[in-house]
Amino acid sequence: MNNLKKKILNNFYSIDDVCSVTIVGSYSLTDNIKKIGDIDVVVVFNNLSKNKILNCIKKSNNLKESLEKITKRKLNVNSSFGPIKYDKDRLITLHLMIYDIKSHIEHVTNSPFTCFDWELSNLNLGKKLKDIYSVNCLQYIDFYISKRSIKNYLTYLDKGVINYKKYIFSNINEKYYLRNFYFEIDNHNKFKYFQHIIFFLIINYLKLIKQKNYRPKFNEIKNFYGLIDKKLSITKKTVFTKFEVYTFLKKFDLFIKNQYLSLKSIYISRHKKTNIKNNIFLGTKLNPSINDRYVPVEFRKHKFGIIFTSTLNRALESCLLISKKKQIITSKLLNEIDYGKVEGMTVKNLIKLYPQIINQWNLNKDPKFPNGENYKNVIKRLELFFKLNKNKIHTKKKILIITHNVLIRTIIGKALNIPMYEWYKIKIDYFKLYNFKLQNGKLISNINRKVIKKILI
Repeated sequence: MNNLKKKILNNFYSIDDVCSVTIVGSYSLTDNIKKIGDIDVVVVFNNLSKNKILNCIKKSNNLKESLEKITKRKLNVNSSFGPIKYDKDRLITLHLMIYDIKSHIEHVTNSPFTCFDWELSNLNLGKKLKDIYSVNCLQYIDFYISKRSIKNYLTYLDKGVINYKKYIFSNINEKYYLRNFYFEIDNHNKFKYFQHIIFFLIINYLKLIKQKNYRPKFNEIKNFYGLIDKKLSITKKTVFTKFEVYTFLKKFDLFIKNQYLSLKSIYISRHKKTNIKNNIFLGTKLNPSINDRYVPVEFRKHKFGIIFTSTLNRALESCLLISKKKQIITSKLLNEIDYGKVEGMTVKNLIKLYPQIINQWNLNKDPKFPNGENYKNVIKRLELFFKLNKNKIHTKKKILIITHNVLIRTIIGKALNIPMYEWYKIKIDYFKLYNFKLQNGKLISNINRKVIKKILI
């Protein structure tokens, strides 16, 4: 990290209540500031206020002399949110994106593509963005309901505008608002924005199919573009017309939909609630029945051909509410984790009788419950379940799995790339459908990010 980058980070991290500062975008990938037009900086406060935002913007002046001396350009501070570009021959733009923890979480929920890219940067002070709240992985659903969705791009392309947001401040009190604005796509922005749409969507699709966060090489982008449009061979400097971008979006939309439909959908749900209190360990030895027979609308919208479930009463009874017995396949492999001697205890009892388990958890270990299982045992059971039922799952029938809290935590934790020691924080609702896609023999998440936020926060 060069001295200028250190100076930028220290400048904003020194502000009271800032918990994270990260340099993202093109300047995070090079030390040659003369080649770039924007320095993108993400600043996260614990809690935002009008004065904190204004103070953060004002702090940019501390960098004015250094930036103008090095670049021989005038400093332009842009505190809006959006992909607007300025004249880099005349201006060095400090793109300052200011959040607090709550608004960063909302941004991850609404704009997973952008935030996932930011998580690749190691140029930060304080908390890493992914440690505040992470995108975790990309999903097919993100291409249709996120801020940078295919539909979103088509809408604004038709209107000839770029959507951006900006803080507006009250003149009479401490209130501030984040408002939408629209910038007419001019010749200066046209090249970068049109290229951004195409390259950004391809990059995120490559991250989706590989289920990892990385920076694809240009050849990967070029080869994928060739699948969508065989007539045009692209370079890093290709100038796309509005028509070419529009055509790409339509073809890309069809490609994604076909890919999505070609993958097996699997729905997973926890059983209905029982009369057993939530503060005890309910595994396989206690075997209560469910306490109501109401079927939510989301279950009635689907016609499941096969329902897999555990052998425990609460799961099997839940299945019978929505399906005939002949469509139900039971498996002990889907039973709740075996809590062994801890079954029926409260956490308070566990701490008193088995403090060594708590000590292991505090070290991020995965201890077995006394005479019971741990997460690794549950993972092995699930892997065996999918292996033994491979042929039944790969039919045209719609699949539902009704199982238990720890098993669903394990499935979601693995799909979202959450560390195992954090899985206990995942909150699984009773009788709620979670959608997954089976890609290359692996379950990948396809859950609305508002639901994910509810699960994880």
